[in-house]
Amino acid sequence: MSGRLKVDVVADYGPPERTVSKILKESDFEGVRQVHRQLPLRPNGELDLDGVMQWAAEDRADLLIVVTETPRRTGPRPKIAGIYVDEGLAIISLPALGVVNVQHKLEKVIATTISIYRRGQLTGEHKSALWPYRVGYGRSKSETRIFVHAPRVVPGRFLLVLGMVKMNEPIKTLPKLTSALAAAAATSAFGIFYGSIWQMADALPTARLAAIALTVIVLMAGWLISSNRLWNRGRRYGSIAEGAMYNAAVVVTILMSVVLLYLALFIGVLLAGLIIIEAGYLSDVLGEKATFRHYLDIAWLAASMGTVAGALGSNFDSDDDIKQLTHGRREALRMEERD
Repeated sequence: MSGRLKVDVVADYGPPERTVSKILKESDFEGVRQVHRQLPLRPNGELDLDGVMQWAAEDRADLLIVVTETPRRTGPRPKIAGIYVDEGLAIISLPALGVVNVQHKLEKVIATTISIYRRGQLTGEHKSALWPYRVGYGRSKSETRIFVHAPRVVPGRFLLVLGMVKMNEPIKTLPKLTSALAAAAATSAFGIFYGSIWQMADALPTARLAAIALTVIVLMAGWLISSNRLWNRGRRYGSIAEGAMYNAAVVVTILMSVVLLYLALFIGVLLAGLIIIEAGYLSDVLGEKATFRHYLDIAWLAASMGTVAGALGSNFDSDDDIKQLTHGRREALRMEERD
């Protein structure tokens, strides 16, 4: 196909939209513009392919590229992209690109997609450009419908779940837990002022302190998942395997958020302990010379106490935070808005 192409790129709100914006600002794509629209979903959370096809038919551009955070699969293999040459449409699933160099990978897929559409067919050059991904025509054997898959099923599914976690942005979840952090900090403060807790922290072996910390982190994560109904039940996403994939992303996202909260609490208690607890007095209480390790143990136990006693029962700061937290929640919100 000769001449200058007009390409529209539509991306889901959040990380997909921001990633596309960075690519278009930093690359030298010609005739490519970003269009802001909310992608349609089916009741089971999958991308509404018929609706997107209709968009492509109505769009004034030669090629419509859709970048979605919705995971897509062909059988057990994660689908990175579907390129429909005759329809002037390409759909790229951002989570399938994993967690490392996502912007670079997406830019490569977009550039190769435009090249395939321009030539009207798949070539060896395109397959080389997309290596190590598997590129082919799918079951229909139609040379105008080209699909890009993960090279292997097991690593591909694993990377897909990690990609979904990346889309959930667990690091940005910590500021949404300020009320829980405040409650935990208030309870942890007892660990700084009570000598009996200092003695207990000194008596507990490292393995026991680690087990306590792991237990309270799991309890806190379980509380947030259950109290906010983040666990996806039944076959809402079409299959048990699909539902398990969404639930795995939820669990990892919440665990990462709680670990970050715990680390913030631990560092805060440690600094407060170093400032407030005088080393000589700590030595008198413990009956041995106080070292930095003793302060670490006190902070460790106090942070665990604060997490289980103060934060358990707390929640996210607002309902809006919960609605935007995970794939399942965001998709449910989009389907409510559509209805």
